Amino acid sequence: MPGAIIDKVVKEALIQENVGKKIRELRSKKRLNTVTLASKAGISQGQLSKIENGKATISIKNLTQLCSILETPLNFLFQAEEESFPEKHIISAVAGL
Repeated sequence: MPGAIIDKVVKEALIQENVGKKIRELRSKKRLNTVTLASKAGISQGQLSKIENGKATISIKNLTQLCSILETPLNFLFQAEEESFPEKHIISAVAGL
């Protein structure tokens, strides 16, 4: 049982980290700073920073609000990396030639 609990905690931490990373990348693509996005989402800049760094859990309400502002479907945040930003892999493949 203890191993299963540890696995669950590790998986949750990885999900938080990946979701935060995607939010940060989307925010950057929209050329929004953390203060602006946080204000529009109704959360503090500190909380947004923690979310983007995978250090905070986020409610569905706040996650939905962020996705709305970033004009991104909620499910995008939970896709595998290669499904999320396919252009990165194309550029990497071309650069490797």
